[in-house]
Amino acid sequence: EFRRVLFRSGDVVGSRVQLLLERGAERDLGVGRGDPDDGCLQSAERLLGLAWAGADAKELTRAAAELIKEQHPNGSWSQLPNIPGDAYSTAIAIRALKEASQTIPAKSIEYLTKTQLDDGSWYVRSRAVKLQPYFQSGFPHDHEQWISYVATANATVALLLE
Repeated sequence: EFRRVLFRSGDVVGSRVQLLLERGAERDLGVGRGDPDDGCLQSAERLLGLAWAGADAKELTRAAAELIKEQHPNGSWSQLPNIPGDAYSTAIAIRALKEASQTIPAKSIEYLTKTQLDDGSWYVRSRAVKLQPYFQSGFPHDHEQWISYVATANATVALLLE
């Protein structure tokens, strides 16, 4: 049984979403973590998928342990294993742990609190190739404003969940 009601019972779209969640949970329960070069985002998304699909506590705990193993000593998580941790990945990991009713490491909350800037935002360096013309949206951090905006939104939600 799903813990999250996405659509009313009998809804054709809701039935399709339910089927996709079941298939995703079966796949996630049957495979390992995936490519070790993917960083924490795959582990966080896997944990979210399992939680939304109603996986049992044992599977959630196992998936959460995989995610926590990827945490850096300073409390952060990183998008890729070879780059420093950032607020974006850390917030996504915290949100996944919370959604799966797992314990959130205190050092991850401390990391977000310490890295928040005086203007209330978090800065995250963009890894995107600069293909689009630059324009200022009004959010701080110039060329890194888009990923920083998403990081700020997710970090705010992560701290509110705590």
